[in-house]
Amino acid sequence: MSKMDSLKKYIEVRQSKLKIALEIKNSLESQRQSWNAKRNALITDEESLEEREIVTVAASVYLAEIPHFRFIVAFYRFIFKA
Repeated sequence: MSKMDSLKKYIEVRQSKLKIALEIKNSLESQRQSWNAKRNALITDEESLEEREIVTVAASVYLAEIPHFRFIVAFYRFIFKA
């Protein structure tokens, strides 16, 4: 085997290893993008839940301070059942 043949073989081996490495990189990149999309969705959901919690707490405090709160609740329950 000549020096040129051994260099060609070496280059072929290195190219095949590079091809495998690039395939792994591409598959990991798509997985990373998927995870980032899921993370962003969770962040949005968390912010939405925090906003709902704040509104719920504020409404509860407001309603608790209204005189005759129980009457109002009973009245609304009566209306919405009808």
